[in-house]
Amino acid sequence: MKETPVALANAVPGWLITLLLLPIATLMGFITGDSFTLLAAGCAGLLGLMAFRAIPVAAPVKLIFVVILMSFLQRLVGYVKAGEVRGANVGNLLLLMTFGYWIFYGLQRGRLYRPTPLDLWLLFVAIIFPCLSLAFTIAFRKIPGYDATEQLSWYKQWITPFLYYFLLCQMLETKRDVKYLFYLTLGIVALVVLLGMPEVLRFSNWKESRAEGILGQANDYAAMLSTTVPFFLLMLFLYSAHRRALLLSLIILGCMGISLLTTYSRAGYISFAVALVATLIMAYKATGKITVLGPALLVTTVCLVPVVAVPQVWESLESRFATKTYKRGKRKSYSKFDSANQYSGGRLEIWKSALQMAEDYPIFGAGFHSFRYMLPSYHYQQWSNYCHNQFLGALAEGGIIFLLALLTLYWKLWRLLYHNWKVVFRQGDTTGIFICGGAFVSYLTMIVISSTNDFMNPGPKSTIFWIVMAGSIRYAMLAREEELPA
Repeated sequence: MKETPVALANAVPGWLITLLLLPIATLMGFITGDSFTLLAAGCAGLLGLMAFRAIPVAAPVKLIFVVILMSFLQRLVGYVKAGEVRGANVGNLLLLMTFGYWIFYGLQRGRLYRPTPLDLWLLFVAIIFPCLSLAFTIAFRKIPGYDATEQLSWYKQWITPFLYYFLLCQMLETKRDVKYLFYLTLGIVALVVLLGMPEVLRFSNWKESRAEGILGQANDYAAMLSTTVPFFLLMLFLYSAHRRALLLSLIILGCMGISLLTTYSRAGYISFAVALVATLIMAYKATGKITVLGPALLVTTVCLVPVVAVPQVWESLESRFATKTYKRGKRKSYSKFDSANQYSGGRLEIWKSALQMAEDYPIFGAGFHSFRYMLPSYHYQQWSNYCHNQFLGALAEGGIIFLLALLTLYWKLWRLLYHNWKVVFRQGDTTGIFICGGAFVSYLTMIVISSTNDFMNPGPKSTIFWIVMAGSIRYAMLAREEELPA
């Protein structure tokens, strides 16, 4: 039966929305530690919120958007070295408020929970198994350094993106809400890319530094770029007749391409290529035209400008893929890599250790998030590091049980995203193709990155990923409801 959407734009009074968003000004006060600055920031925040209230979307979308904005703002503080964030964790407060609003709205709607096809497997992968594994590992394994307080704190960060997914699937009521959520989220990504450009344009050698942006980690930055670039590519290909969209997408894609180039992330390069090819195919199927090749060649040209203008960039790229071993560089993280294989960055040895760990703990694994603590016992150089492979890491930490659950979740997500894209494609919905098609390609790039990195580790990359997954799934569910008889 088709569910009638509830109008939520005015479900909460404007003054309450403003009150909930005041922690932004509070955070600015924590940063500066100055009461006068706090007052000024509060006034500026209120003026900004007056404009924010004018956006015609539901209150939950605004709350989730501010939670995302807060996480990036906290990272920006450290990036520009403006100060240290002190006091209450504002992001936790906002997330708690969002849960409160979900309960309030569910009671008002008369339906607290709306199921999605992924809920059962997400429940097992994100809550049941990690919690049981954490409790068992802390109580019985006695791994050195595996502290209960630290692990619970890390688990809270790890599960947060899944909480965003759940909340958005429960509270997004209209396609307009989903569309605006995507615009706001991608707007944050674009600002993050632009903020990182001064660092990118230094074009240093990869052994000395790699572009990290405000994320503070090159591989995470490359992962975020690769999983969000499909949306900007589809914007370019699907809306090429709109000059403003064409110009905006070209600028952002050029900056993203140059940024990704200077992260020197090989998985990032491959996933970017996957995104480009997949979006080209989707755009061609949607438009039936070859005209998308012109914008594609233009983006490629813009991204290759640094290679031509700054020869050392090309030299760094060549050395990144050379078969020789690492040479000691200025970066601290390379001080141990003298005997590591250049193609894998030491990953092959770490993966061998992961397999050995899985042999010792085949069914339930060594313990959730225990890999970095257990690795020194298995690695010949006694390193402490993450697995750098999502699937081998799941096998080592959670055994065959957790790996099968994770693979099942990803398989169901792949099928759901593919069928979602077919639904909006059948309806001829260009916005739906942009949202659902972009999410499907983002999933493909995530799988590529997960083969050489721990994608699910806490960070903006996984947060943005699960937000766009929730938005695309909810958009397709609404599209299916429109096809049902009234």
